[in-house]
Formats: sequence, C-alpha cells, structure tokens
Amino acid sequence: MATAIRVQGRVVGVVDGGVFCKSVRGSIHQLRVPPAWCLDVGSLADAEAAGAVRVEIRDVESGCVYRADIALIRRRGFEFDRGHGVQVGLALALWDCQRPGEPAARQLCLFGV
Repeated sequence: MATAIRVQGRVVGVVDGGVFCKSVRGSIHQLRVPPAWCLDVGSLADAEAAGAVRVEIRDVESGCVYRADIALIRRRGFEFDRGHGVQVGLALALWDCQRPGEPAARQLCLFGV
C-alpha cells in the first residue's frame, strides 16, 4: 500500500515498495547551480519513516527517470535553503538516469540475495 508524503499539507510523492516516487517538471524543479535534484529534508525523513530506501524522480517533461539510494543522498548530498525551506540536493551526475526508450538498469543479485 502506498503512503503519501506531504510538504506543507500538499502531496509531493508516495512511498511504495521501498521507493519514494516523485513526478516533477525539470524546467521548474531541477536545481540549476549546481545541477542537481533536490528534496525537502522533511519529505525525505518522512519517506524513510514510511520504509523508503530509494528515491525515484520522474521528469514529466523529458520522460527521464532518475534513481538514487537514500544512503547515497545522505552521504553525498548537500543541504541548502534558497527560500523554499531546507532541501537536500544530489548532483545530477550521481543519479542513475533512464531515458525514454532505454531499458531499465537492473541491479544484479549477489549470492542469491
């Protein structure tokens, strides 16, 4: 069952199957300097509390899907506040990006786990 994640009462995404999924418009929501995808720190904490271990951002304009483990966001991300509350950003280069028409990358299971 999916869990809605809210910021200031507005649904910004859902957690389903351990993944925090968000749909965004890249021309509006992507950080330009430095190039990154960002999340409200409260929404990320709420997503973790709901069982998320990964984030998936779908850019509805480009059709690209960006994926990153929350552990990576916590380890390599940067916090900032540019007037929209405290956010955590992760550089674009650190996200796995699936472009429209490309097959989804699959992580291989080691030792049958």
